[in-house]
Amino acid sequence: MRLNVALMKAFMDITPSCISFMAAAVFVVLILSLLWWIDTRRMGTCTPVPFSCLEQKYTVWEKWAGLALAGFAVLFTAVLWGVFALLSDRQVVHFGVAKFIIDQPDVSWGVPAFFLSMLLTVIPTHFLLRCLLGRKCFAEYTEYGNQKYGVNSWRRFRYIATVVIPLCLGFTALSIDWYAKVTQDGFVVNRFWRLGEEHYRFDQIRSIEHIKSFKSALGAKIRRPHFELQFDDGTRYNFRQAVNHLSTAEEQEIIQFLIAQSGQTVTVVDPYPRSEP
Repeated sequence: MRLNVALMKAFMDITPSCISFMAAAVFVVLILSLLWWIDTRRMGTCTPVPFSCLEQKYTVWEKWAGLALAGFAVLFTAVLWGVFALLSDRQVVHFGVAKFIIDQPDVSWGVPAFFLSMLLTVIPTHFLLRCLLGRKCFAEYTEYGNQKYGVNSWRRFRYIATVVIPLCLGFTALSIDWYAKVTQDGFVVNRFWRLGEEHYRFDQIRSIEHIKSFKSALGAKIRRPHFELQFDDGTRYNFRQAVNHLSTAEEQEIIQFLIAQSGQTVTVVDPYPRSEP
């Protein structure tokens, strides 16, 4: 009984970011295994047919395949977007008591959901066409596509998916685990490339800077006011670099709270007071 209670407590303590990493790993293995299982040998072979005959027979089917791809893409994008947003919201619940939470906006999950759906939609479309056409005609349809575009399209897609799918899911899992929060005890940061939180007491905040202008990596002088925190270990937290849904009023509220708790004053940094014409 005690063991069951302990296991249940351990399961409840698993953060959504851990769940997302584990789910991403399992998903990648399953999808890539399926992609590599589906190859030209399992698609069947066809007797040589002139390309003009194949074109006349399967041009319409190619258009229907495009519609199927678009439909599955919309469906998969909506589903994946919802799943990613749900995991992100579940992450917020797991934070517990926090004065302020700085996490990703739900709209940000549309980008990885879209790119993943563009790849995943090929799988149900493949099986749908194979079911509708039959093994022999599907082999001819595959040959028609290969001759039309001059490449083995399925094999090339398989190699692209092997690279892109793990990258998309890895990016999404890291994004879910990317946040900051302000508690009654201090400032907590979980950076994009870091698995785990960094905890700073309020007295570890060495400066609060209001940066009004800065130079971009390309050398352009940009006026985009934002705040940046510097801690006693030399690390910084930049409100501009963190993708979040904070409004100007919410950001100001957080800064005022940090000023009151840390005893620091805001230092204005404006190296380029006037933008270049």
